[in-house]
Amino acid sequence: MIASILLPCRRPCDRITGRLAGLWLAGLLAAPAVGAQGVATGVIARRVTNSATGHNLEGAEVVATPGNRSVLTARDGGFELRNVPPGAYTLTVSYAGLDSKQVPANVTAGGTTSHEIGLSSEVYQLSRFVVEGDREGNALAITQQRNAPNVKNVIAADAFGNIADLNLGNT
Repeated sequence: MIASILLPCRRPCDRITGRLAGLWLAGLLAAPAVGAQGVATGVIARRVTNSATGHNLEGAEVVATPGNRSVLTARDGGFELRNVPPGAYTLTVSYAGLDSKQVPANVTAGGTTSHEIGLSSEVYQLSRFVVEGDREGNALAITQQRNAPNVKNVIAADAFGNIADLNLGNT
């Protein structure tokens, strides 16, 4: 009777088609409710930070496998994956400029798994480097300018870079 209310028909064959369409529509509407009641799910909720600076990372991509469900972190570095079926997952967390990290996550029915994920990079661990340069020319020019009894502009030749034939016109 629901089908005839939803789809009024004039001919007998239209009534059968209308009833089938109505049953199909009723089945579609009832299917999500049955599926949601039958399987208990869990939540994966975590926060992603930069372990070197301690800052929260907004926009980090988190991919849960199996299933390849992905989410981006919010401004506070947090994210939530809801309606996750119970089981073991691997979260792959990536952020531009930092090394990706894989973290295990176990989801229980009706439970929430929550941890901090810290990303870092080897760029924070620089090896020793030496900077060489000629400061003496600029330092002398600044000292002469400061100690002058009147207004005086002194510019060191080092400030001009490589000067061909010691002539500023050839630069």
